[in-house]
Parts: sequence; C-alpha cells; structure tokens
Amino acid sequence: MEESSERLEASEKFIKNLGKGEISELSVQEASRLIDELQKIKSEGGSSTGGTGPTKKQKSFISNLQDSEERIAYTRKYLEKAGKKSVDELNVKEASLLIDGLMEKKGDPQRTRAQTDFQATPKQINYIKSLQKSEKDQKIVTEYLKSIGKKSLDEITRTEASTIIEKLKI
Repeated sequence: MEESSERLEASEKFIKNLGKGEISELSVQEASRLIDELQKIKSEGGSSTGGTGPTKKQKSFISNLQDSEERIAYTRKYLEKAGKKSVDELNVKEASLLIDGLMEKKGDPQRTRAQTDFQATPKQINYIKSLQKSEKDQKIVTEYLKSIGKKSLDEITRTEASTIIEKLKI
C-alpha cells in the first residue's frame, strides 16, 4: 500500500466494502484477497510486486507463526520446495501462500492470545490519542494500561488498543 497512492485507494475501498474500519480487522482470508488485489496494481515507478521480497509485515507475521515444531517444519519444507534458503528470498505472493499454509497448521497451545497479538498500529495509537479529550478519558486510558501492566500506549497490542477505543467511545 505504501508503494503507491493507487494501492492505498484500492485497499481503503476494499476495507470499506467489507464494512471494516482498518486492515487489522481483516481475517486472514480477507487479507490474502487484499494482497492479491494489490499485487495486480503496479507500484509507482515500478512493476507489480510479485517479484519483490516479502513485506516487513509478512516477515514479522511468518516469524510470529513459528510457534510450534509443526509450523517450523512446514516453513522449512515450503522454502525447500520453492528453492529458497530463507523467507527473505520469497516474493510477496509466495510469502502470502506460506502464511496461509502456516495458519492451517497447529500452533503451540501454551501460547496465549496476547503473545501472538501484534503491536498496536500507529493509526490505532493516534486514534486513541485523539479520543482523549478530557481528564476522564485520560484516566480511563491510564487505568486500563495499569490493569494490563503496560506503561504507555507504545507497548499495547492491537487487541488492547481496540479495547481502549471501545472504552473511550462509551
């Protein structure tokens, strides 16, 4: 999306058509469909992204999904089959397919949701800050952060950010 304004517009339209507010609300299948749509659009001053390496978010997601022997083995086999030595050598589409495959494999049941939840997006953090219009709103955020053992908004997950937003909207 960051590579072209056309991709940004297409992704915003896609998200809106699904009745979602932001990318973090998409299911894995919806995100995969969005990636496929964005790959069809050429980046500004370049070609479509099918031949470029995986995005930072894809690499991070793949890394987070390496939480069980089954998933680690799956990644090794996938890379071997694709003739790649590491995830960095995959293109965007291959990384997306790897993510899809990993999602079908069982993760470590000992990991909690909070351990696999991603850090809150800058958009979520900015939205929370914009909602803190009164001392009461600031107190709500401060008390919630204290209750979950976090010192600042920079430490929260996407799920925690959503909870704060809901509390501030009431």
